[in-house]
Order: sequence, then C-alpha cells, then structure tokens
Amino acid sequence: MKEEMKRREEELKEEMKEEKKEEMKKEMTERKKEADQQLANLLRFEEELKETQSQLEIQRTENSRVKTELNDQLLTEQKREEEARKHLKELMDQNKEFEKKLQEEKRGREEAERELKDLKEEVESKAQAVGYEEQQEGVRSENQTSDSGFNIDVDRRCKYIWLRNKSTKYKQMRDWVLHLQVNNNDPIMYRFDQSFKLEAGRDVTMWAQGEDLNRPNTELVWSDLKPWSSGDRLKFTLYSNTGRMQYELCMTST
Repeated sequence: MKEEMKRREEELKEEMKEEKKEEMKKEMTERKKEADQQLANLLRFEEELKETQSQLEIQRTENSRVKTELNDQLLTEQKREEEARKHLKELMDQNKEFEKKLQEEKRGREEAERELKDLKEEVESKAQAVGYEEQQEGVRSENQTSDSGFNIDVDRRCKYIWLRNKSTKYKQMRDWVLHLQVNNNDPIMYRFDQSFKLEAGRDVTMWAQGEDLNRPNTELVWSDLKPWSSGDRLKFTLYSNTGRMQYELCMTST
C-alpha cells in the first residue's frame, strides 16, 4: 500500500512537472511571440525612422537649395535696388540741372522780351518823335538852349515826355529838377533820385500819373504830371543840383 501511494505520489509529481513544463513552454512561446512582435515593431520603427531621416535629409537639401536661391535673389534685388537708387539720383540731378537751365533760359527769355519790348517802344517813340519833327504835327518849338546837350519831346497823345541826352558823355543827374509850367498854372516839379544818370545818346520816358501801365522799370512816373490838351503852352526848365539852368524849352502842343 505504501508503495502504491509512493508510486502515485511520484506519478503526480511527474504529472505536475509535465504540466509545469507545458505551462512554462506555453509561457515561453507567448513571450517569444511577444518578443518577435516587439522585434518586428522595432524593425518597422527603424525602417520608418530611416525613411523619416531620409525625407528629412531630402527636405534639408531642398531647404538649403531654396535658401541659396533666395539669398541669390535677395542679392540680385539689392543690386537692382542700388542701381535703381543710383539711376534715380542721376535722374534727379539731371532734373535739377534741367530745371536750373530752364529757369536760366526763362529768365533770359523774359529779359530778352523786356529788352525787345523796351527797344520796340524806344524805336516807336523815336519814330513818332521823328515823324512829329518832320510833319510838324506834334509840337512847335519856340525857344530852347542849343549847347546844353539835352532835348525834350512830348507825346502827341499828351501822356508822356522824352528827356534825351544828345551829348557824347553821360549825365550824372543826382538831385536835378525838371520844371513844367502849363499855360499860366503853377509849375510842377520832378526831382531825380540820388542814383539817376542818363547815358550818352540815351533818353528816358517820363509818364503822366495813371498812364504808366506795363511800363519797363527803366522808365519814370511823374506823379504830378497830368495829361495836357492840344493848344496848351508848355514850358520845360531843367536845373542841376546847384540850381543852374541846364535846359529850357517853350512849346505849344497842337
């Protein structure tokens, strides 16, 4: 009986060992499967990592290429901008020079126009004076000094007079005074300013007040001079700054 029990005990032990071996084997198999799965996952992760690294390297290369192109474009644009600024500065300088020349030409043209206008008026005035003298239509001279070097002509429209320097030397007329008596009225007087002088062979126009529209700056306005009428008797007397009479003219306006 004891032997039977012992044998049974041994069999149980063997069965337990076998079961334990089976369990262990099964467990090992499961663990091996898990390990194989983890290894497969790891290998797949490594492949994915390699692929990602490869893509990253490609992206880095592309980024580097794009960066290089952008830098090249930036340098090109900077050069273009610098050239554009330089060209703009040249154009602005040229424009300033052109504007300067244009202003100079404009001033020259205006001065030439003024000189032409003065010359035309002078020619017209002299032509009128010559016509008056030739046709005896403007005025009739009755008495004037012959050696003073001056001469006076009047506008037949009775708006202005011409004072001429007939001599070959300029006349410094600082503070000289010109008197005009119309008929028996009180004389009126014009005093020349400190800087006034009359060049040899030149004349100056002296306008009646209100008749001097668009006159050149070289002409004078006699504020007390009023337009006279045909038939008025005129007496001009020119005095130097010492009070000495330099010229006298008596005439009748016709």
